[in-house]
Amino acid sequence: MIDTKVVVIICEELEELEVLIEASEHAIDDEGMKDLETKLDHLMWKMNVVFVCVAIVLLSVVVKYLI
Repeated sequence: MIDTKVVVIICEELEELEVLIEASEHAIDDEGMKDLETKLDHLMWKMNVVFVCVAIVLLSVVVKYLI
């Protein structure tokens, strides 16, 4: 005797589940993108501050040696 098992898959339920999964992934991606954008803005501001500080130091060194 061979035991046979029948599995019935209803496509409608799977499609609804896939739509819900995709919707939740997009929501997570949107939140992640906003968070990433905020972090990038902070990083850009910090890099600008570093560039200004380096420029001030270089300018002061040039002025010191010229005077």
